[in-house]
Amino acid sequence: MTKAHTQLSQNVALKACYAMQLITILAIAGLQVVRNNRDNNFISDENRQKLYARDNYKCFYCNSLTNILSLDHIIPQSIEKNHAHNNLITACISCNSSKGNRSLEWFILRLNLTGKNTSITAKLVRRQASRLTQ
Repeated sequence: MTKAHTQLSQNVALKACYAMQLITILAIAGLQVVRNNRDNNFISDENRQKLYARDNYKCFYCNSLTNILSLDHIIPQSIEKNHAHNNLITACISCNSSKGNRSLEWFILRLNLTGKNTSITAKLVRRQASRLTQ
């Protein structure tokens, strides 16, 4: 990766971080954030809450409890536009943005190498995601 690509990647990540901080501040202030990106509305709020409950309101990757959760596509949307419950897992913003559009196996290897979660396996993630929502 060239220096320009690295700088661009860092700028994109920084902008995403600032955007999430702004959304958090607005939510704390009681203001509603209106999504204008149709890809973010791939699932109803009711089904989103069911998936969060299925995963015990924790990031499945790092096991953290946070007020800001997101849904991660196990097989990235850039590869396959699959919004089925068995392709979605609860993730914190940090893990979701770190994984990006990379494979599940790549991300788990990264987690294991950094010592964030040494007990997680791709099989475990897929098994959790395949559980039916209530």
